[in-house]
Order: sequence, then C-alpha cells, then structure tokens
Amino acid sequence: MRKTLLFLSVIGLLMTSCEKTNSSKNSEWMISIAVDGVEHKAEGTVDNSYLSMQSLDNIAYTGYPQVYGSSFLYFNMMDKSDESYVKGDNFQFGLTKFSGLDEGNNEFIFSLQGLGMYGNDNIFIPGATITPGWNDTININITDLGTPTEIDPTDTENYYDLGKPVKGNGSGNLNFSYMIDNNYRDTVLNIEIDFIAVRYN
Repeated sequence: MRKTLLFLSVIGLLMTSCEKTNSSKNSEWMISIAVDGVEHKAEGTVDNSYLSMQSLDNIAYTGYPQVYGSSFLYFNMMDKSDESYVKGDNFQFGLTKFSGLDEGNNEFIFSLQGLGMYGNDNIFIPGATITPGWNDTININITDLGTPTEIDPTDTENYYDLGKPVKGNGSGNLNFSYMIDNNYRDTVLNIEIDFIAVRYN
C-alpha cells in the first residue's frame, strides 16, 4: 500500500510539472480594431523568454503601467510582413484604467501611442497628425481576467511563467482632435475592439 501511494504521488508530481512546463512556454494573443467599420487585425503567440515582449513589432499585452496601481493594455501592429499579420494597416494604441482589472464592464482611457499619435500614416485619420494629450474613454467588457504571470529573473530563456491571457471586447464613439493642412479639426469615430492580451503581470 505504501509503495502504491508513493508511486501515485510521484506520477502526480510529474504530471503537474509537465503541465506547468508545457503551459508556460507561450501565450496566445490577438488584437482586432475596427475604425468606422474597417478592421485591422494581428494574432499569434509569444514565448516566455526575456526578449519576447521587447522584440515584437506586433503584440497585445497587459502589464507594467506607467501609473502605479493602474491597469494598462497595449496593442501594436507595426510589421505587416510578420506571420502574425492578418489584415489592415499599422497601428499603436493603449487602454488605461486607474485601478485594477475586473471582469465585466470597465471604463478605459483610449490613447494613441507612437505612430498613431505623431505620424500622418495612421488608421484613425489618414493624412492627419492627432494632437498630443488627446484621450477619450471607451467601455471594455473583460470576459476573462486570465491568470497571473510569474517571473524568474535568473533564467532569461524561461523568464516568464506565463499565465492565461486577458480577453475582452468593446466599442464606442470616440472624439478625436487632429491637425491637417495646418488646421485643427475635430471628429467622432466609431471604434470596435476585440482582444486576447498576454499577461506580463
């Protein structure tokens, strides 16, 4: 009896170890954003190495907010030649909530990053420069909070023990201020977002 229990315990530990190893190797991600009905989309997987977040031109992730205690989601599609590219044009934007994520309805500040804000080659108002400091809010339904990621700073190849990703979607009419032909203008765009975001925290 004692030998049988010991054998079952060892098998259980091995199965748990294998499950953790297999589940932490990568995490899926996807971002779809439609601007006035025109969809732009990328999707793929990311591995658990230290460079996985820093080296990707196309990614959707949550973590490392600029303001302590807030929640930050970041979305990037900057390389149309990457295998993760599905359709549409390049974009960068973020969603910020000044508290923790909750399942269900969450109000986020929608903000443009990099190309989206400063370049006139953007999906929001082509040919225009969207003025710095612009932001508006959008309601996002978090359908799955995922699970936390753990970090092993001693192993750069397996730096992240990735949890399950965060999933959500939402839509709204957002106000944009922009400059085109040296004139400032305002417009309202319908934005629809659907995402699966890697948890880096």
